[in-house]
Amino acid sequence: MASVPAAEWGLFAVHVAVVDWLRDRDDPDGDTITEVLRTAYRVDTQRGRAALGVTLAGGSVWLYRHLTKYA
Repeated sequence: MASVPAAEWGLFAVHVAVVDWLRDRDDPDGDTITEVLRTAYRVDTQRGRAALGVTLAGGSVWLYRHLTKYA
């Protein structure tokens, strides 16, 4: 049986996924996670795409180190 914290995190992830799915059912109007991030990072510019890439790469390294407890 899963522990309560694991179940809470799972429910949180499901909630986020369902909200994003519900918001994606209409026309693209800037309300999904992807659309919000595209706007926030201004991916229509080279600088925005580079900033998004650096954020994703850095976040991936951080998450890997965090999950593996690699200091």
